[in-house]
Amino acid sequence: MRGLAALTALAAATLAGPASAAEVSSARPDRVAVVLYQGAAPAPRYGAAADAFGGDPGLAVVSEVRTVDLPAGRSRISFQGVADGIVPQTAAIEGLDGRLIERNYDFDLLSPGTLIQKAVGGPARLVRTDRKTGQVREFPVTVRSGPEGIVLQHPDGSAEALGCSGSPEKLVFDRAPPGLTATPTLSAEVETASAGRHTIRLTYLTTGLRWKADYVARLNPDGRTLKLLGWLTLSNLGRTTFGDAPTQVVAGRLARAGDDEPVKAEAVEAVRSCWPEEVRAPPPPAVMPPPPAPMVRMMAGKSDLQEVVVTGARIAAVSNLGDYKLYTLPEPTTVAAQQTKQAAFLDLASVRYQRIEQFSVERAYGFDPQPEAAQGVLRIENKTAEGLGQALPGGAVSLFEPETDGSPWLAGQPRVKDTPVGQRVQLFLGQSGVVTLQATQKALSYPQRGKRTFERSEVLLRVSNAGAKPAAVEVRLEQSELTFLDESIKHGRDGAFAVWSLTVPAEGEATLTYRTEAPQ
Repeated sequence: MRGLAALTALAAATLAGPASAAEVSSARPDRVAVVLYQGAAPAPRYGAAADAFGGDPGLAVVSEVRTVDLPAGRSRISFQGVADGIVPQTAAIEGLDGRLIERNYDFDLLSPGTLIQKAVGGPARLVRTDRKTGQVREFPVTVRSGPEGIVLQHPDGSAEALGCSGSPEKLVFDRAPPGLTATPTLSAEVETASAGRHTIRLTYLTTGLRWKADYVARLNPDGRTLKLLGWLTLSNLGRTTFGDAPTQVVAGRLARAGDDEPVKAEAVEAVRSCWPEEVRAPPPPAVMPPPPAPMVRMMAGKSDLQEVVVTGARIAAVSNLGDYKLYTLPEPTTVAAQQTKQAAFLDLASVRYQRIEQFSVERAYGFDPQPEAAQGVLRIENKTAEGLGQALPGGAVSLFEPETDGSPWLAGQPRVKDTPVGQRVQLFLGQSGVVTLQATQKALSYPQRGKRTFERSEVLLRVSNAGAKPAAVEVRLEQSELTFLDESIKHGRDGAFAVWSLTVPAEGEATLTYRTEAPQ
């Protein structure tokens, strides 16, 4: 009998399986830090606000420090309030003295659509206000369909669609349906050897956090220097606020495999569908009302990025991060949900520049073309001696020139590419209204040497300047494999291309001729 009892107990233990895990909740992180990256992006998933960033949904590394009290044995930790764009497969948990068994991400968030979807077949209260008298009445109903069309059934079996009575009305639920969570939650089942307090670091990738660089350049009246102000524009498209967080951004394009997409439930919106006549159905089975719980009200509407916050004038620090540049905001900042924030990272008062009127020409012309307007270029050497000497992340530049009365006017919005220290910055402006080029074909022949034919060309270029100041002009012959037979001005080189530099006097002109030969 004693052996039989032992076998019975062993069988019962085997059938019961491991003891159920204790539930431990971490409502919020003690500290959080955010690092934002740039990268090639798929099509935007966050609405029209993504267009300003070129469709980039953003990528960030979030590092949270949380304190939890764990019992000995197996427990399930719920990390509430993680970013709603979390990529759960990238989550790493450090600081446990035991082992990690499994992770789960609860992404079925409470919303008007999911609330109705989960409430089908359950009770609710229809609250209706009479437009004439202002009297408010409540009706017990059962939700029969939704959210593509919300149908409510009364105790007498009649049914109606929500919002079709012509009176203001809303649905009230005494409790949220099971399976919905108000905040994104990552849970982990762990096993620890002994009870105690643990400081855990939770690190993961998330989408919906983006950054870009923006610049404002104001040309000084001296005509040789400009003021350059750089902004880091941070954008949080999600519903998670990162409060008082040390924030960094990384300049440089990451190689992305494309599998860092967040796990998302299908978006569900509650909509109204009305019909012209009353519908009756058999009375529903009796449903016992649930016990009292906090009231949940269904609310419609959704928000987009609206708030823009500009921080103070303190400048972000720049450091190296492998092949990238790391910009650290000077103090912790709050990147709030649905918010765009700007922080200054560059403020220079006297950056030297050279304005060039640029033309691209051909080695030969079959006819005399119409005069061509010059392409304006502002050229800056990214060197400390020139007033710059800082790594520049790529971004748009709003360029302002002073009027005669000192007021600024917008001269263009060119883009600067990622430019390390020591390289040249070129800001391409619009076409000039005063500097033009006229090309004339003076001679064109096709001599032969042996079995090869060559094109021999002579071109006259006439550059005119109708402005009140002399113009620095650059003419680029973007053609390789050329032999120069003659030229009125000695050319230089920009890579494989020949470049002539000349100064055209105010309200005057300058000429350039060249003879070239190229194999056919």
